[in-house]
Amino acid sequence: MTVSTLYGRETYSDISIKLQSKSVPGHKFVLNARSDDWNEAALKNLTELDWSNLPDDVGSALLKWLYTDVVDLTRGDAFALHLMKCAANFKLYGLVGKCEQALITSVGVRTCVKFYSAADEIGATALKEHCSGLISTHWDDLTGDDFAHMSSALLYRMLKSKTPQPLHGAVRLLREDVVFLCLVENHANDVNVLTETGSQTIADVTTTKL
Repeated sequence: MTVSTLYGRETYSDISIKLQSKSVPGHKFVLNARSDDWNEAALKNLTELDWSNLPDDVGSALLKWLYTDVVDLTRGDAFALHLMKCAANFKLYGLVGKCEQALITSVGVRTCVKFYSAADEIGATALKEHCSGLISTHWDDLTGDDFAHMSSALLYRMLKSKTPQPLHGAVRLLREDVVFLCLVENHANDVNVLTETGSQTIADVTTTKL
């Protein structure tokens, strides 16, 4: 009998996994082998792991991967992103890697910023670096809408790494919160620096665009 044959079976089960739609027999030694979060001490007095807060398809995919090392990532980017984040929370780095590779093959200009933010959040280095390259290549094609959901701190770090004038970049993307961070760090003297075209001071631009 192999680990994969124990998937979903009561044989030797000593814990249950509660999904949204059902409870599935589990095995502590399988959980322990997959993640330090499920070490012997952590599971010792547990009879159930409650995953009912996860979408049913994500919870089911996580559980299947634990036993079989197989995951279906053809259900779309939203599914792969959510699964990757949940896998990272459980320290299932092998599954994180599989999700990363699937997302790398599907990422495009309109999704690279979203994927970059998700990768930064969980430390998915390969996906983050790939998206960073796409952002650099298509920088002039990206608009404020693409960055609307990125945190101010992350966007500020990105602007500093990709443009010699982060303040001007923040203005172009219509991000007042990032403009504020730039001014705090670089002092108000930067307000009088000319834009890249040399036509206006940054003070003029912020007055007209923000």
